[in-house]
Amino acid sequence: MKTVSSIFGVLGFFISITTFILTRIERRKKLLVELYIGYTEEYADEYAHYTEDDYAEVIKIRATNIGGQPVVINPQSFFIYSKNETINTNKCDWFGIDKVPSPLKVGESCEVAICTESFIDLLRLKELDKFCNTEDASKTLVPLYVSLTDHAGKIFSTKKFNYYYIVNSLERTK
Repeated sequence: MKTVSSIFGVLGFFISITTFILTRIERRKKLLVELYIGYTEEYADEYAHYTEDDYAEVIKIRATNIGGQPVVINPQSFFIYSKNETINTNKCDWFGIDKVPSPLKVGESCEVAICTESFIDLLRLKELDKFCNTEDASKTLVPLYVSLTDHAGKIFSTKKFNYYYIVNSLERTK
């Protein structure tokens, strides 16, 4: 009988440690960072001085809180990196920076965007024009690294996106 109670005691100890570890993992800060293409009409209040015909395409960064606690995102920390070039919020105008919620609650998301023309100019993608033909089209594939931080300095990032300059499209890689 004493052996059985010892076994249950040790088993209970391991269950309590496992529960403690799992609750800590579940409550950590975690953001899903994604890239996609949108249009400036979604930012009509910031883009109000243009007419309907002037709406332009934008590259959007969406951050979704999939962790167990709210995250206070630093709005000035968004950046896109590729080809040894960086686009951050200090280099050009971004849409939605002023609307980043503080804190970003669990299950919510926020978006910021940059005009595609600025994106292409700042990453110097015009250099790829010489490869815009059927033989060299694969050379217009540009891997992208996107990142942002919270106010505590924790970095949330993704490396799983490619931009195809020849067709102006984004793709998530595996």
